[in-house]
Amino acid sequence: MRVGRSTLRLRNPKNAESPPWVQEWLTTTGERKTEGLKGLEEVVDGVARVIVPLTASGMCLGCHGDAASHTDTMKELLASKYPEDKAVGYESGDLRGVVWAEYDLVVK
Repeated sequence: MRVGRSTLRLRNPKNAESPPWVQEWLTTTGERKTEGLKGLEEVVDGVARVIVPLTASGMCLGCHGDAASHTDTMKELLASKYPEDKAVGYESGDLRGVVWAEYDLVVK
């Protein structure tokens, strides 16, 4: 089984490597609210695929919300750990990203 997290706006470059089908779903879905949004459950060529959308809300917005509202300490921490951070500016209910998984149903 392979699992991961991905988003259109990365904070951690380690999450950049997701399968093409995940990036396609994110690109097709785009930046939007998650209300009414369905993830993905499918089997393609013997591989089960699942995507679960992640909604920005509550505590998430302390780091991922409006950068102008971040404390100086938070700004310094994010700048030092993630100098290319793009994962800010979210509002409550926005699609923050996804958790994805794939599993080979057929031994290859």
